[in-house]
Amino acid sequence: IDEAVAKFFYGCDIPFAVSDSVLFRRMVSALRLAGSQYLPPHRKRLSADMLDVVENGISAQKLPALEAMKTVGATGVMDGATVHGEPIANVVLKMATIRKPVHLKLINAKKHIAEGGSKDADYMAESFVEEVGKLPDGGVHLVLMLNDTASDEMLAQKEVQEVCPWISRGPCGTHVMSLILKLIAAIDEIETWLQEGNEITEWCRGHHATIALLDKHVALHFPGKKI
Repeated sequence: IDEAVAKFFYGCDIPFAVSDSVLFRRMVSALRLAGSQYLPPHRKRLSADMLDVVENGISAQKLPALEAMKTVGATGVMDGATVHGEPIANVVLKMATIRKPVHLKLINAKKHIAEGGSKDADYMAESFVEEVGKLPDGGVHLVLMLNDTASDEMLAQKEVQEVCPWISRGPCGTHVMSLILKLIAAIDEIETWLQEGNEITEWCRGHHATIALLDKHVALHFPGKKI
């Protein structure tokens, strides 16, 4: 059994630290009770009804998380992109005392654009401020806003701060790392270092709970399509 578990970790490039995860231990305990007739969910089920089951459970956990932010504060992350021709943005909360980020909303600007609007800094800022207003005590416990360094998103940060002056602002660390590596790419002597750095950046993206949550909600919005 240990060999089968080890091959699963090695073959799927799963960090060894996952074996210490409470979720991994719970899964193993559940499998012990499942019996020999149990069949694990296939990829289509994992991307469909099981997501709903888990998402419903996460939704039920949002309330205590939002209550916790009253004590420890929270960081708001807004990430926008155009996926399959649709202009979307995710809003996520992260708190120091809670490992899992909390997804607040996936915003689709398609209707707004069809009505003559634009997914510009004004729209992004208004959408973020609207979500802030739904938080406990009007969002006064949200103390930091992060997003990438695109000019419209940086301007959106500034506009959010004008409406919510208690919110500090800053860039996404992974995005900044990527930009720095692109600048370094112009130096021929460190091409090998650059390749190693890109691997590190991709690893961070693949093992970062907040980014994974953003990707998951984008995938939910485009069922059956590759993201």
